[in-house]
Amino acid sequence: MDFGTLSPELRAQLERVPPSDDRGVAYRPCRVRLRSGAWRDYVYVLDADEYHRAWGVWPADDRAKREILVDDVVEIEESPHRLPAALASRIYAGGESGMGYTMFTVVLRDGRRLPRVVGNAVDFPVLPVGVTTDDVADVVREGREVFRHRSPRPDEGAAHYAWCLYRAT
Repeated sequence: MDFGTLSPELRAQLERVPPSDDRGVAYRPCRVRLRSGAWRDYVYVLDADEYHRAWGVWPADDRAKREILVDDVVEIEESPHRLPAALASRIYAGGESGMGYTMFTVVLRDGRRLPRVVGNAVDFPVLPVGVTTDDVADVVREGREVFRHRSPRPDEGAAHYAWCLYRAT
């Protein structure tokens, strides 16, 4: 696959985004500004080879994955909608809950507990209107009992994110 490279300026911007760690894969949940001037949030910016080692298939070959071309990106910053890196890293450390999915509960500072079922990228859980990641106090590896007798609703999953892959050299 052919992917563009990051300019030194974009690389520096990406390095300012604290990574979450999935057993050696450094995910950087971002928001990016495109050449068109539009901002896109919920974007993982990642080295293409690192992505392929972790996922085993290119986004273009998986209809469920969205992709943004790195050549269309002119600015990168941390997503205001990502879980704090340390909390996402804790979820990743626990591995999958089942084949192709991860369950966890987002605990808010006001005491509310929000069970979530997402794929294997956990940084962008859907949060209720008015709730930001600043309201997140903790994450707990639980949730199976909530979904024992019902399927998760769309608001109990992950936001629609995209991958933006680049070549290191």
